[in-house]
Amino acid sequence: MADGELIFKTYTMTAGAVALSDATALNTTASPRKLTVQNAAGASDTAYLGGSGVTALGADAGRELAAGVDAELRNSDPSEIYVIGVVDAANLLYITAQF
Repeated sequence: MADGELIFKTYTMTAGAVALSDATALNTTASPRKLTVQNAAGASDTAYLGGSGVTALGADAGRELAAGVDAELRNSDPSEIYVIGVVDAANLLYITAQF
């Protein structure tokens, strides 16, 4: 990735945990300097960020992102950050990565 390059992606939530490096999310394992993940303002359900075992409920619930809420991560490996949510056309994540 070029220094300062930005990648903008929209990701439709799935019921199974998916790494942010997955082709449907960022499609890169390069670590961005800054990674912002926002649950769409119109989302009908909460999204969760965490490790590979992240779940929507229980002990591994991870970081909760309600509708309209974002999380900013710095110098994080996208292959180690997973997202999970409820499948619904309105449940979108907006992902911005700056390299």
